[in-house]
Amino acid sequence: MSDEEEQNREFRKCRLKSQRRKAVGSFQVGSIFNFDQGIKMEISYQALDNLSDRVGTGRESSSGEGECILMVDDEQCLRDVAEYVLSKLGYRVLLAADGESAIQLYREGKNNISLIVLDLIMPGMGGMRCLEQLLKIDPAARIIVVSGYTNEQPPGGFTGIGAREFVTKPYDMVALSKVIRKVMDN
Repeated sequence: MSDEEEQNREFRKCRLKSQRRKAVGSFQVGSIFNFDQGIKMEISYQALDNLSDRVGTGRESSSGEGECILMVDDEQCLRDVAEYVLSKLGYRVLLAADGESAIQLYREGKNNISLIVLDLIMPGMGGMRCLEQLLKIDPAARIIVVSGYTNEQPPGGFTGIGAREFVTKPYDMVALSKVIRKVMDN
């Protein structure tokens, strides 16, 4: 059997398994960028019978109540996973691939957007400038900054310049959903 035939066979097996699986899962997504070496991206999926098994119930629940979250990240894969998981948890999700789009969406719908999850490193208008602009539009905006570049924090951290929380990439979507709920409730 050739390598190509083996790959196709394995792909079909995985596809059949995924078609049979009915469980909702927990995602962990992350990427690591090394200058002159490219990007390594990793997506892990843990099958669960029910997503609420991981997020909790009652008072500790990370589930949404129809609130709208603006997810700002230049990585399509991260936006897609976040949209899927947060939607399953009961949030409405708007997506922006860059700072400019995020500013436009927030200006148009700030009364309906409960929280913003903002990537720090993006092409064009970066996360730091976007954070500043969002806070000019609404100084009370609830913003969670996410980044794999932990050494890029300003003195006093992001909470010192208006963000409510900082989450390090790669992040576990269940853990992020708990931070989202915490910020929403405060």
